[in-house]
Amino acid sequence: MKGSIVSAVIRFVCHLPLGFYFVTALRHWKLVKEHAAILLGPPLSHTIQVGEQFAGPGGAFAFAWNFVMWIPTITATASFLLFLGIVDALIVAVLIVATSIEGTYVGKTTHECAQVSLDGSTDHSLIFFDRAGAINATDTDYGRNLCNDFRTTFNLGIAMIILYGISAFANISSGAMSWRDAPVSYGSAYSRRYNRRNNRRSFSWDRNCLKTVVTFPFIFLWSVIVETTSCMISCLPKRMQQPIRFSSRVAGKWGYHTTASAKGRLRQIPHHLARSPHKKAGGDRALETILLYDILLLIAPKLHYVDLVNLSMASKRVRAAVFPVSEVYGKERELRLTAAAQGHLTPHLCPLTWNFAKLDALNVSILR
Repeated sequence: MKGSIVSAVIRFVCHLPLGFYFVTALRHWKLVKEHAAILLGPPLSHTIQVGEQFAGPGGAFAFAWNFVMWIPTITATASFLLFLGIVDALIVAVLIVATSIEGTYVGKTTHECAQVSLDGSTDHSLIFFDRAGAINATDTDYGRNLCNDFRTTFNLGIAMIILYGISAFANISSGAMSWRDAPVSYGSAYSRRYNRRNNRRSFSWDRNCLKTVVTFPFIFLWSVIVETTSCMISCLPKRMQQPIRFSSRVAGKWGYHTTASAKGRLRQIPHHLARSPHKKAGGDRALETILLYDILLLIAPKLHYVDLVNLSMASKRVRAAVFPVSEVYGKERELRLTAAAQGHLTPHLCPLTWNFAKLDALNVSILR
């Protein structure tokens, strides 16, 4: 789909910028949190700390989400793209809040940041960096460099808002347009049948997408753990490597033999079970009699005789229960009399009964 391709390309492009953004934003958030008493005094407020909190942890979540969802986005269905677009829109909202707060105290150009000094800047909006320079007085350029660092993060946040806004719009539009082909449900019989036919298929799509999203991080972490462990083992002396490898081979063979023996037992169990219990002579005769009169009293008045004949043709066992061979000419007459005709509420004799009776007699001769 076009939406998934656009979103996948944007996620690939945003890997490095988002990584740099969340690393610098986390560093700024820790600085503001540790020196909040000095940096956030009047006329500044703790809104700056809130903005950096949105930028730092929010940027970390955006980077993790972007990295994990990059590959699943390529094969995502339309309904899952809608979910991705909603999360992307929430990330865009978080970045907008963080960037708008940073815009109140961050220098927009290098000329503004160059005015930061230990003696106080001429621009009152850069007082935050004057105080930051006073914290580290040994480095005379600390406030100026910090201002440029904040300015880079601010500009990068604007770029991420634009790119992720495009991704969110593409995903939401693709997911919303996919609903256009689905019928509008007004409680009609057609819409209910359509939903029953397609619900299982859509649920399987969503289940497969969710399985892909959940398993991809675990597979990645498992591969990292395996590679790290193998590298650590290869660095050990050979005396230590030999027992580790021997124990791993023993564990692998034990697991294989355990699984193979369990599968062998499962294959052997059906041979010990009793075969075809319904073939025992006289075993189900009482059940057939009870079932016959249950059909006479409960089911037959609500069905047409054609339905009863079709029911008897399901299998030889069902035929024997509905129309016993010894009583076929006696009970089928009762079934014809008690069966309801099409479009009538009260049971009566169907006008086509005798034609179906001939077919019924033919079925009896075939089944015998």
